[in-house]
This record gives sequence, C-alpha cells and structure tokens, in this order.
Amino acid sequence: MSFYSKLHSGAANSGNNPGVLTAKEALGKEGSRQYFQPNNLITHLRSLRLPDCNFLEGIVNEMLQNQKIDDTGTERSDKGNRPYRFYQTRKNNGQKGYKVILEAGMKNFIEDYIAGKFTINFTLEELHEEALNS
Repeated sequence: MSFYSKLHSGAANSGNNPGVLTAKEALGKEGSRQYFQPNNLITHLRSLRLPDCNFLEGIVNEMLQNQKIDDTGTERSDKGNRPYRFYQTRKNNGQKGYKVILEAGMKNFIEDYIAGKFTINFTLEELHEEALNS
C-alpha cells in the first residue's frame, strides 16, 4: 500500500487499528475481552430456530471476512418475545440482510465489531466448539 493510500484509508483516518479477537478471548478463556459465557452461549445457540441459526452463522461468516456491517434500525421483539435486530452487508449488486437474536452477548459482540474494536478469526461453529470445551 502506498503512503498516500495509507493516509486516506478509513483505518488511518479513524486512528483505530483493531486487534484480532479469538474464540478463547470471546469466551473469556484468555485476555480481557469477554463477550460470552460458555454455558449461556451454548444454551442460546441450541434455542435458535433453523432460520435464526442460519442468519447468525451468516453474519459471523461476514465478520470473519471482515465485511462492513450496517445496523438497519431499532431493536424489536419477535413472536417468541425475543429481542432481535436486522443487520445488512453490502454486496456488488445489492444488500444481504441478517436477523440476529440479541441474547447471550450477541448485541455487544456485533456492536463492538461494527465500531471497529476487533476483527475475528473464527466461525460460529468454532466458537461453539470452544464453548463446549469449557
């Protein structure tokens, strides 16, 4: 990357150079950036309906690819009275949306990712496996 590009990139302008959050850190096994309690995360993941699990897996995969995520609005409650929010990623020919149930630390996890506090190096399945090994 040229010096000019560095001067005019979003990261250089924000003064933010996020570190990589590992699954162990997200679960509080290492470091000080805990987002999930392992048992609460396992319970939460098992409680999700198939579409909600697919949406969560999709947004975590977008985060793994370091995609920009847009928060589309306010928090709502679904038919089961569970809080959720829609998030979107931009693609070449449109946008892709994800309904995410905001329980077990998901809200703070996604909000801090959007704020640029970290990038991740794990999938949802890897996070689940790490939680099972607690």
